Amino acid sequence: MNNLTFENLPAAVEKLQLDVSEILQRIEKLEPSKDRLMITTEAAQFLTLSRASIYRLVNGRSIPFHKVHGRLYFLEAEILAWVKAGKKSPL
Repeated sequence: MNNLTFENLPAAVEKLQLDVSEILQRIEKLEPSKDRLMITTEAAQFLTLSRASIYRLVNGRSIPFHKVHGRLYFLEAEILAWVKAGKKSPL
């Protein structure tokens, strides 16, 4: 399909549509790794918070975390569950 012409344009568009459809189906099947271990910086990026905010949440025991040898770790599945648990129901 290197030489795109007016005559083969419909076939090229059809192939692109099929390719995009296949890519979207593959993306829908993907799930984030629930066992993904994050450090403070990654957790801050994941939650779009500052590192200081993460430390405040840890200090207040508001966010699930694990501390190993003085280092903080966060499991993605626990963070997602924590976020979902804080979800307010519509009135």
